[in-house]
Amino acid sequence: MSTFLPVGKHLFEALAQQEIIRLLDALWATLPPDRQSEVLDQLPPDTRQTVQHILCPPPAHPATRTLRRTNRFP
Repeated sequence: MSTFLPVGKHLFEALAQQEIIRLLDALWATLPPDRQSEVLDQLPPDTRQTVQHILCPPPAHPATRTLRRTNRFP
C-alpha cells in the first residue's frame, strides 16, 4: 500500500483556503506566458476551459454592460 500523495493533495490538506489562494497567485505571477500555457495544457479540457475563462474572460457585449448598469441603478 502506497502512502504517496500528490503535492496538491498535501497542500490542500495542510493549508487554509487563503494560504492556497496566495500560493496560487504567487506561482502564477512568476510564470511567463509560455509556461502558463504549458500548465494549462496539462489540465483536463473542462478544467482548462474554466481556468482560461477566469484568466481571460470574453469581452462583455455592450448591451449586456448597459443592462447591468440599468439593473443596478433603476
